[in-house]
Amino acid sequence: RARRHPRSYSAGSTIKFASRFSGTALVRKTREEYDGQITFREQELAETLNHRGTIYEGSIAFQATPITSLSVVMSHEKLRFDASPLRDSTSIRIAPTVTFSPFGLLNGSASVGVRKFEGENALMPAYTGVLMNGTLSTVLLDRFRIDTRFTRDVQYSYEEALPFYVLTGGRLTLAAQLTDRFDIRLTGGHDRMNYRAFLGETDPGADKMNLYGGGVGFYIGDKTRLVLQAEFTDRSSGRDRAREFSNRRIFATMTWGV
Repeated sequence: RARRHPRSYSAGSTIKFASRFSGTALVRKTREEYDGQITFREQELAETLNHRGTIYEGSIAFQATPITSLSVVMSHEKLRFDASPLRDSTSIRIAPTVTFSPFGLLNGSASVGVRKFEGENALMPAYTGVLMNGTLSTVLLDRFRIDTRFTRDVQYSYEEALPFYVLTGGRLTLAAQLTDRFDIRLTGGHDRMNYRAFLGETDPGADKMNLYGGGVGFYIGDKTRLVLQAEFTDRSSGRDRAREFSNRRIFATMTWGV
């Protein structure tokens, strides 16, 4: 773990145009700093990851039903790196989004759109492609719950020669309520990280990560729930076997309240 100091400040406003239409506009300032002299694989993290950002965002939303809303979110983002100006970038996002109320059969939100990512320096690779982000869940036959999470977006890398990667991944969890107090769950997931090098450098290839596991949950009383879970993670790399690993962990979580 590396100590870092993320900060974010935002201000905005929402205006309701009609009974079902509303619009939102906001500006956000961000900054992320890693403590100096912290290195990982001989790379000083502050040198490649310390940055500041300015994001302008606007959205138009339509309340289609009492439990479903549709919106289009548009944003313009500038990132500037303190010690690595070659990584400076500007992004434009357009993401239609649907949001479901927790009181419906399907709940959560999902957005699928496009992102145009360009570097300020000619050596910085560009990316224009699909942008996805979502978390959806549903209950079937009052006994089975399905939770999904998916993403596709650009993420900055700590490696000096590889400025960013395109992350595509998803998770699926199936929980079965066996009794009023006892349930079991199975989880599976896959991530793919397509790394991008500066122009003129060799194509670095992709890393992949698979996750699977399972667990049991039970209620202690009426409002306290304990979950015991095991997770297994395997990472493979098409460019450096030293980056590969297998991780095994067993852990417990407890939730309580209404």
